Amino acid sequence: MDSPRYQVPPQGMVDMVDAPAIPQIAVSPDNEWLVLMERPSLPALSELAQPVVGLAGIRINPRNNDQNRAGAATALRLL
Repeated sequence: MDSPRYQVPPQGMVDMVDAPAIPQIAVSPDNEWLVLMERPSLPALSELAQPVVGLAGIRINPRNNDQNRAGAATALRLL
């Protein structure tokens, strides 16, 4: 019996997964400025490998006391 092989999904699915994430937005208190925060669409493997501690439904990274997989913005745009 042949061993299972890695199967590549159709190109349309690859494009969908690799597409850039929709930017998050924040509005200034005076409603004058809008900040678009671009973030990576997929976390890095090194980020996924970090230890996690569960606390009241929140996953916390004990090395930096921050939420796990919070993801930093990679670019900011002001409008």
